[in-house]
Order: sequence, then structure tokens, then C-alpha cells
Amino acid sequence: MIVQRDSIRKYAMQHPYQKIVAICGCFDILHYGHLEYITGAKALGDVLFAGVNADISVYENKKRLPVFS
Repeated sequence: MIVQRDSIRKYAMQHPYQKIVAICGCFDILHYGHLEYITGAKALGDVLFAGVNADISVYENKKRLPVFS
């Protein structure tokens, strides 16, 4: 499900006793290391929100465009 930042804040206010974990990155191309990162983060809380970097951000960091936009 894709949600906006305000939706995360609203969710947190409606569920004050849940521990929210957030991760962000470029998961292109998804590999085993990404899965370890994601499952490890999820183990730290009740709900996991994952942010995905925009193509321009990937280019600025890795000096290449992602394989999948």
C-alpha cells in the first residue's frame, strides 16, 4: 500500500501503543541483503513503513539511474 507522510502521522496518533519502525532506501534490484534489512527492521516493531528513494536521489547517490523506476 502506498501512503503519504501525513497518513503515517495520523496512524501513529490512532495507534499510540504500537511501535512504528521506518526504513528508507533504494531496493533496486531487490536482493537477499535487502530482505535481511527489511525483515530485521520489521522485527524491531509492530508496523513497518518503507520509504523508497526517488530516481533522482538514486542517481545522486549511486551515479546511475535505477534499473526499475
